[in-house]
Amino acid sequence: MKAKYALVPEKETCEIREEEIDPGTLKPNELLVRTDFSMVSAGTELSAFQAISPGVYKKGSWNAYPWRPGYGLVGEVLEAGSALSGYRPGSRVFCFGRHASLQKWPLDLEREEPFRSAFPVSTAISSERAAASRMGLIGITASQITGVQAGDTVAVFGLGMVGNLAAQFYKEAGARVIGLDP
Repeated sequence: MKAKYALVPEKETCEIREEEIDPGTLKPNELLVRTDFSMVSAGTELSAFQAISPGVYKKGSWNAYPWRPGYGLVGEVLEAGSALSGYRPGSRVFCFGRHASLQKWPLDLEREEPFRSAFPVSTAISSERAAASRMGLIGITASQITGVQAGDTVAVFGLGMVGNLAAQFYKEAGARVIGLDP
């Protein structure tokens, strides 16, 4: 099966390439997912694209050039590996996959970490909205790890999508929120 994917080979260069994916080589812990929609992170991914992130020049880092970007996607399961009983062809999933039309997505069956998981998505939720939930996961992290309590005052620097969501989560936790954006 032919798949197209995004590749960042060097600073400020993005290419769309093709590869052949053989469903017959699916590992027991892998899903074969056809992408409906993938989410780009204006902060994380664009900082790697523009070489603002120092990891792009460190061999072995998660975003070292040449780098295959990806942040969050929703897609259809075409096939599931033999160890994955909870996934059926035709079902929809959200995962932290790459920007590609088709990919094998490996699941971590031992630790069940979100970065190596795939979550079911109801057909009542649009692919765009479900993929954007990745940004909500980042936004809620701030209020979860800071120990904010009702009545606390917090400042959120940067009110892009993630900052805006973080501010809303803080407010829901009962904090007084001050938003700052250049």
